[in-house]
Amino acid sequence: MGAGFRIGNGAIAMEVEGRSGGTAFPVGRRLAVRVAEAAAMLAVSRSQMYELLRRGQIPSIRVGQRVRVPLEALEEWVRRQAGGAEKGGKADGTQGAR
Repeated sequence: MGAGFRIGNGAIAMEVEGRSGGTAFPVGRRLAVRVAEAAAMLAVSRSQMYELLRRGQIPSIRVGQRVRVPLEALEEWVRRQAGGAEKGGKADGTQGAR
């Protein structure tokens, strides 16, 4: 398993080679953040963030005993919320009373 750097589209990315081939991600971009960091990114409290995780609305992973929120999952949840708000959904991902 090796790692290298490549430049493309004006950005530097690190290539990580594994069993399934190379995967590139921007240098300096973390793959997952702590729950408190994810809460700050969404401007919600830690307890509200833990509630979203508990309900399964935002996926999380465990690294040892620590809970981490994958950035891609967080970004996808925000995109879904933005799309749902246009269709009458509430910001917390639930539908209003009908």
